[in-house]
Amino acid sequence: MAKREKEQRVEVTVNLADEVYGVSMFFNRFRVQRLDGHSLVDFGLVSERGMLRQYSVVIERPALDQSRESMLIFLGAAGEIADPPSEQWRPSSEPSTPVEVANVVHMARTGDVGEVRLGVYSSGVAVEKSRQKGPSTKVEMKAAPLALLRCDLSIQKRLLFELYGDAEV
Repeated sequence: MAKREKEQRVEVTVNLADEVYGVSMFFNRFRVQRLDGHSLVDFGLVSERGMLRQYSVVIERPALDQSRESMLIFLGAAGEIADPPSEQWRPSSEPSTPVEVANVVHMARTGDVGEVRLGVYSSGVAVEKSRQKGPSTKVEMKAAPLALLRCDLSIQKRLLFELYGDAEV
């Protein structure tokens, strides 16, 4: 039986790269669905003409766990949370709609406009970089930017509440 090396804990600092996002859109609808602890989030822009655009992403549980404290502080500072819409929005279920994966989530706001920035990085690359550094357990990486999403602040607050709905604000 082969001996297993002692597991080493690696501290990874990930920043979003200052590059063009693959998706940039305004949204006025969203839906959060739990998938084995991860969160499938569908964002949509709906007008009287119907569905104008949709974006879907699975946000990994560790990404939400790591940003939990700062997101709840952000949510608490944002003021009251609006009541959920009376009618649940249903995103398109066409199989051709791609679903991306994100493990970096950042939020910001300017006035009454909320911003959601999503990115992704490779955990495997982080492990490889930590091995190259030797005994150091700190690794800095850039995440590839996936989506830059904007919305009314009230919708952003509702999104945060639904992502972290089990927490007290």
